[in-house]
Amino acid sequence: MLSRLPGWLVRVVKPLYRVLHWHGRLLLWLAGIALVLLALVAAAWQFYFVPRLDGFRPQIVAALSSASGVPLQLQHIAGGWRGGRPRLTMDGVSVLDATGTPALQLARLDVDLTWWSLFAGELHFKSLRLDAPKVDLSRDADGHLHLGSLALHTSKDGSDNRFVDWLLEQGEVKLTGGELLWTDALTQTGPQRFTDVTFILSNWLGRHQVRLALTPPVALASPLTLTGRFTGKRLAQLSDWRGSLDLRLERADLAGIWAQIPQAKRPFPSLAGQAGGQLSFDFASGRISAAQMSVKGQDWSALINDKPMTLARFDGRLAFEHSAKLRRLDVTIARADRREGVLCTGCTLNYSEIAGQQHRLSARNWQLETLSAYLPMLPASWVERLSSLRLAGVLKEGELAWGGKRDAPEKYSGRLVLAGATVAGLADVPGISGADVWLQFDENRGDLQLTSKKLGIDWAAEFAEPLVFDKAVLAANWTRDGKDWRFKLPKLALANPDIETDLKATYRYSGEDAGDLDLSGTIGRLTAQRAYAYLPRAAGADTLVWLKRALKAGEGMDGKVTVRGPLAQFPFDGDKNGIFQITALARDVTLDFADGWPPITGIDGVLDFHGNRMEIHADRGARILGATLAPVKVVIADLAHTPLLQIDGVAEGSTTSFLDFVKQSPLHARAAAYVDGLKAEGNGVLTLKLGVPLITPEATRVEGRYRFRENRLDFGAGVPLLTRAGGEFGFTEDRFDLRDTRAQVLGGESVVAGATGKDGRLHLQLDGQVQLAEVARRYLAPISASIKGQVPYRGQLDLGDDGYMLALQSPLTQAAIDLPAPLGKRAGENRLLRLSLAGDHEGSKIDFGYGYLLAGAVRLPANAAASGQIVLGGGNAPAPIKPGFVVSGVWPAVDVQAWSQVAMRDGSDNAPLALSGDVAFARLSGWGQQLNEVKIKFGGSGANWRGEVNAREVAGKLAWDGSGNGKINAQLGRLALPLNETAAVAAQPSVQTVASGARKLPALDITVGDLRYKALQLGRMAIAATQQGDEWRLNKVELVNPDLTLSMNGIWRQGANNHVVGRIDASTPSAGNLLGRLGYPDTVRRAPAKFSGELGWEGSLFPPDLHTLKGTVTLDVDAGQFAKIDPGVARFLSVLSLQTLSRRVQFDFRDVFSSGFEFDGITGHAQIDKGIARTEDLIIAGPAAQVLFRGNANFVAGTQNLRVRIVPVIGDAVAIATGIINPIAGVAAFLLQRVFKDPLGQLVAYEYDITGSMSDPRIQRTQQNSIERLHNVEQGMRR
Repeated sequence: MLSRLPGWLVRVVKPLYRVLHWHGRLLLWLAGIALVLLALVAAAWQFYFVPRLDGFRPQIVAALSSASGVPLQLQHIAGGWRGGRPRLTMDGVSVLDATGTPALQLARLDVDLTWWSLFAGELHFKSLRLDAPKVDLSRDADGHLHLGSLALHTSKDGSDNRFVDWLLEQGEVKLTGGELLWTDALTQTGPQRFTDVTFILSNWLGRHQVRLALTPPVALASPLTLTGRFTGKRLAQLSDWRGSLDLRLERADLAGIWAQIPQAKRPFPSLAGQAGGQLSFDFASGRISAAQMSVKGQDWSALINDKPMTLARFDGRLAFEHSAKLRRLDVTIARADRREGVLCTGCTLNYSEIAGQQHRLSARNWQLETLSAYLPMLPASWVERLSSLRLAGVLKEGELAWGGKRDAPEKYSGRLVLAGATVAGLADVPGISGADVWLQFDENRGDLQLTSKKLGIDWAAEFAEPLVFDKAVLAANWTRDGKDWRFKLPKLALANPDIETDLKATYRYSGEDAGDLDLSGTIGRLTAQRAYAYLPRAAGADTLVWLKRALKAGEGMDGKVTVRGPLAQFPFDGDKNGIFQITALARDVTLDFADGWPPITGIDGVLDFHGNRMEIHADRGARILGATLAPVKVVIADLAHTPLLQIDGVAEGSTTSFLDFVKQSPLHARAAAYVDGLKAEGNGVLTLKLGVPLITPEATRVEGRYRFRENRLDFGAGVPLLTRAGGEFGFTEDRFDLRDTRAQVLGGESVVAGATGKDGRLHLQLDGQVQLAEVARRYLAPISASIKGQVPYRGQLDLGDDGYMLALQSPLTQAAIDLPAPLGKRAGENRLLRLSLAGDHEGSKIDFGYGYLLAGAVRLPANAAASGQIVLGGGNAPAPIKPGFVVSGVWPAVDVQAWSQVAMRDGSDNAPLALSGDVAFARLSGWGQQLNEVKIKFGGSGANWRGEVNAREVAGKLAWDGSGNGKINAQLGRLALPLNETAAVAAQPSVQTVASGARKLPALDITVGDLRYKALQLGRMAIAATQQGDEWRLNKVELVNPDLTLSMNGIWRQGANNHVVGRIDASTPSAGNLLGRLGYPDTVRRAPAKFSGELGWEGSLFPPDLHTLKGTVTLDVDAGQFAKIDPGVARFLSVLSLQTLSRRVQFDFRDVFSSGFEFDGITGHAQIDKGIARTEDLIIAGPAAQVLFRGNANFVAGTQNLRVRIVPVIGDAVAIATGIINPIAGVAAFLLQRVFKDPLGQLVAYEYDITGSMSDPRIQRTQQNSIERLHNVEQGMRR
């Protein structure tokens, strides 16, 4: 049978087989005895103990308390079987504290007994089970644990640990569905409730397995699981335990967990964020011997050394190993991010220590910029030393190995590979950025390779500002021999937009002084304005500051650099013990050598820094403000000690450039008054010497002379223009002078000479001839076309900071002034002209005098309204005392038309801003009209004017409102028309002349209180008109007196031919009184009348022009009587009254007309064209006769062509006579007479033709036969 088994199993089973073969019977007996004993014990348990178990409760409680070391109480005990093992069920279990008070109460406790416990009489459980217990676990202020009120703490002898030790001895302790309430007096965070607690502790031959699962508060963590294996019997011998534990936790709130740690035991004050992962560790001898941790987390933050540390994301593994000879830490991070960016991806950090003597540190793929944020986690001494350190780039590979103690290495070696690295902020160490570095070193030698496409160098100790290069290649190596170090730089190539250089060097340092340097190389190009940045600070701080400010443009090329000697003596003044020299060709360099001075531009020459001296030589190309400067030499003899800049040069260019030079230099402070407004045309030559202390440039010394010819100088303001000027202008830092200067001034030649005085003002004397037209054009522009002639003058011009003053005087002997009287004069007549002009920052003033006819004083403030005083009639004009212009004085006669023609000719149509006056004239004439004994007062400003006029012919107030198109408002107390005519009558009426020249017509509002025309008193007149295009709309024209009310509205069109058109309505209570007012007294008695019509005429509004009068009129006169009229006085009225007819015709109508025709009414219509009125129905109806007028009357020529039909009224008389004879026949005759419109009168009617002049009309009776009379009767009956 054994032959069928595998060989290895045969070797195991064969000895056992031999034992069984020889001792089988004995073994069977022993097994049988054991089964019998077991059966007896089982029977005793089942039939004796189980029914009586509660009776054994005191003994059982005593045994449990003794075994566990914890006092217990039980309320009930029951027993039975579970899977072939004895079982106890204990209800109402209470664990008592030292005072006998229940510390922990359990509803039920189920235990399975081992068979051995029945034989031995001891309580040893195979399994101890608790279902859904509720446990209170706490820690007091002393750090001791308590289960309920039961203290749990270790002691050296283990007497206080019997309960825990007893649990470890049991086969299995199982707790399910439990609830744990944790209270910590050290943290005072409040009770924390853990649910779904499962705890399983198993023991087999001293080997334990443990499993703990529970659900913490949701805010604290997700459910966790802890499993482990360990060996150990007594809690007091915890240092002898060995085993391993595994913890799994998917999520934990670090801030909540951190709060559960007492502050005294926290390694740093705060921790927050989310984390989860797995932790496994092995322990032995009371410490952790190895650990592995896999962690994922996010939003971590901690406060370490008072510095906030953050980590946005972490996914990595940590491994730790600790033994007697080896310490090792390995960190592998799949991904770690800070809020500012990636910390690393796939990075590692390894550290190992062997026997405390061999150390090795390595790292790969770390982002230095984000890593530098964790420097505060280092020890405080390191943090202080590295507080200003700035890191960036990637640590691709780094390794450092050293022997000896950790902080005192004896030998070391290393290797470093960086990409885009930045290391800056360390004291006395140059900072670099953007470098790709390869470095290998040990304690005696090293090699360095550096390349970069954006290398930054920050070396504040040696250079004025950080440098950046677009290309950098560096190769270096070093060796040490004792205290001596030798550095070789076989290649250093740098390039950027500022500089391109290639250098090599050797440096030796023995620990004393600054070492020796031997450097040489070339500078392919160098931007001038950045030269200061590439010079070492040893060149002098003041020099570097000046170079930065002074070099504004240009570049150097083909440069050479040499530095040789001990650096402690740099820059080797006078080439003592060494040499320092930089030479380069300068091209198109701009040198702004001192504040306030114009720069030198376009320098092409040689730049030479040699030791402590700087020189710039330029023989061509240099310019200063557009002037050619050649040759020019710029020298600083001592760059380090009180450097003095010396400039010598000769400039040739325009005078404008020279003036700009003065304006843009400190000379301007003294010359501003007379160069700021000066405009120049022409050229000159400037000789210039400057000495500028770089430390105190305000102490600059200057000496120069400017020679000019054929220049044009315009000082502006009131100073006359100088042309063809030539002379010499000299200057120093505090003085100016003008020599041998001649110029054309105001159309003539003048000699100018002068210099600045002690008061700082420039005093110039002017002598020469001027063209008076030029003087007038500049200072009297409105009348410049009226003045001509050359006159001599003398003058003085003073210029200074406080302004200028120009005084001119001339007798004007040869001047001809073509102005209306009284200002005009002929050549050869003396009339003294005085002109004085002055100005400053507050404004300017002009004073003038012209013989004894006119004087004026004008003030033009810079920030206020202008003012002036003009005096007519000679004398001196007083200075104005208020804004605006005031005109006063008396002239005998003024021709307004002539002066207006001058104004229009010279374009002087702008009035001053404010003007007032009080003037008087014996005569004021224009446009053929004349006013006498005129006094005018006026005043106004801008668009509003008011005035009063008082003359023999007119008196009243005038006002002008210039808003919009303007408005004339006149309130005249009296007006007498027509005005007196002058000898030369103007071609057009004044109103037409003024209006036709105006672009926009003003509105009119005119009232005349007493209007008179010749000897006629017309009463009150009012005119209201508004502008509409090129015409006035006459809204109201009224003429009112006791005998007449006349109104008119219409249009008064302006232009080449004025035209009036409108509707006229007039009424009178007595036509007789009205005719008497108009100069025709005793012509009509009574006769209230109305007159209306649509009329138009050319010309002015009043009086109407009869030559162009046209339109239609209607006349309606009530009852009245014609009186006897002189035909020569009232032409047409004499015709209407038929007085002439009674004298010319012998038919007996004298009793009807000769003594005054009585009428009941006058009606009729007429058409008027060019002053000729035509009518067909003018009827005078009277009690004695009816008169019909047909034909025309020419009011211009005073003629008429009329046919007059006179119909005597006789029908009623016949009817009355018949009635007397026969009343019935009389009534019938009266009715027939009315129905057939007086046929009897028609039969005896007469017609007359009236022609000829109205003063002497020619009257002829027309012949009518009987048939015509009957026809007229028929027509009358039809009407």
